[in-house]
Amino acid sequence: MAQVRNNVEQQGVLPLDCPLRGEIRGERSIMDFPFFALEKKTQLDEIEHSVGSTSIKIRAGGGGIATMYDKEILLYGASLICERMRRGEEVTQEIVFTAHDFFRATGTRNPGKRNYDRFNEALSRLQGTQIQTNLKTGGQIHRGWFSWVENAQAVYDDGSASGIERLRAVKLRLCDFLFRAIQRDQQIYSYHHDYFRLGLIERRIYEIARSHCDEGPYAVPLDELYAAVGTRTAIRKFKAQLMEMEEQNALPQYTVTVRENMDGTSKRAKASETIVTLAERPRDPVAILPSVYAAIAA
Repeated sequence: MAQVRNNVEQQGVLPLDCPLRGEIRGERSIMDFPFFALEKKTQLDEIEHSVGSTSIKIRAGGGGIATMYDKEILLYGASLICERMRRGEEVTQEIVFTAHDFFRATGTRNPGKRNYDRFNEALSRLQGTQIQTNLKTGGQIHRGWFSWVENAQAVYDDGSASGIERLRAVKLRLCDFLFRAIQRDQQIYSYHHDYFRLGLIERRIYEIARSHCDEGPYAVPLDELYAAVGTRTAIRKFKAQLMEMEEQNALPQYTVTVRENMDGTSKRAKASETIVTLAERPRDPVAILPSVYAAIAA
């Protein structure tokens, strides 16, 4: 990631696309498919996924493959673009924002040096990771390799007087693949604010539920869900993780149910196959009363 150190007071502050006023939002293509590493440790080996007819190859840059935690920056950036689109403004692949607003929007209170260091490392991984996929966005297939972030610049105040450099703004250019999906496909989903408190596997389960439960519960064979999540752990351990999610019942917005399909009644399941059902939680009647009253009054 390029770091641009100049006196922004003299040159004029970059016009910012933040603060983000609305919800964090994500595009369904990168919500539904496994494009990010699900391990905290640096992952340098190439990853290949096959989910139905969709193929995905991921190569590491010098800092390793971008993780689900790094993805927060893309979600934040997509949210800024979506907000401008809702206001009817012209949008481009470039966004300018403050790291402070990113931390606010994603629930990091009182960020310190360690948070800023991780932020810079995440930008580097997003720019260094290479992806190849046949997944179509905006009516096009990207045949070659691409990175999530085509360019990243951190703009600092000149610290020559005080001896302390302060990060003033971050300028990113998102890749064509993601920008086409946001601008043309417009399959945009909001994220629950508790998403940022989840672990890596829980985040993937939440995203799959968010993108499949619009019309009711989503029942899927264990092996298909395993492929869609993209974890490299053994499938038996993955099943145990799902059963723990079911027991703890802590996934925001959705429930997880793991059952053995003994008679093969599910359309996509065979006899004795494990079926995982993701379903939206019933809405709290108390929470929706104000909107009901407002509708009646109108």
